[in-house]
Amino acid sequence: MNNLSLKIRKLFSNKNFVTAFCFILIGVVLIIGYKYRINEATNPVRVPYALTTISPQTEITADMIGIMSIARDAVNEDIVYTSANEVLGKYVNLESTVYAGSLFYKNAVVDKSSLASSVLLDIPDGQTLLTLKVDMKSSYYNSLVPGDYFDLYVRTIGILPDDRSSEDEILVGKLIDKIKILAVKTENGQNVFGGTEARTPAGVLFAVPEDQALLLMKADYFSRLSNVDDIEFVIIPRGEKYKSSTGETITSNITSEQLEKYIKDKTKDIDTKSIKENTELGG
Repeated sequence: MNNLSLKIRKLFSNKNFVTAFCFILIGVVLIIGYKYRINEATNPVRVPYALTTISPQTEITADMIGIMSIARDAVNEDIVYTSANEVLGKYVNLESTVYAGSLFYKNAVVDKSSLASSVLLDIPDGQTLLTLKVDMKSSYYNSLVPGDYFDLYVRTIGILPDDRSSEDEILVGKLIDKIKILAVKTENGQNVFGGTEARTPAGVLFAVPEDQALLLMKADYFSRLSNVDDIEFVIIPRGEKYKSSTGETITSNITSEQLEKYIKDKTKDIDTKSIKENTELGG
């Protein structure tokens, strides 16, 4: 035993042996560490994914969630949810769609309180939130989806301020273009796309600059006060043109400037405060 101990001490007193031993030890540690990291990266981890495509503002329920195994290094826990319990009961946010087979990304899935305020948070500075009444037909049978854009047309019967004609005409024109849809609501305020059951649209929420919002409020208020002049708002999806639903002949296609002047001329004697307090376009 003493001889063995003596031999070991002699070996470690040899600088060449110690150097070689240290290199070998470091190599073994590196190999073990490398294998450990490879195993950690390649070992599969179970994560939730969408079994079906989930629309904006839809609550995520258990029947929408599947579990798959993927390599750990393909999962960034700062970006995706790694547990089904983390997404169960949450909602797809206003501008996202979770497609079938996709993982649940944290920037696309929010809790209910965040969803409820997301419409307000999405309003740019200097713009006003408005709601335009729709039905199944005028919403193109639920094809108006949050995040999409539309053009707002106006149809009315009247005479332009500078027109020398004495007879009323059917006037149609684009008043505002490229308006972003923030939400689509039912009559009782539910999100149309916020559940698995079919829901009937009653209002489209959007935001426009304050001057345009006031112009729309004026047109709406005047139309409801008047027994003769009816100003109708018509939502037209981007890329499409106005078409009469009744087959009527349009007398004049007018510009947004002409429409703006027409509305202001009709509403010049109406108090702005009364308009804002009695509008049906409030967000």
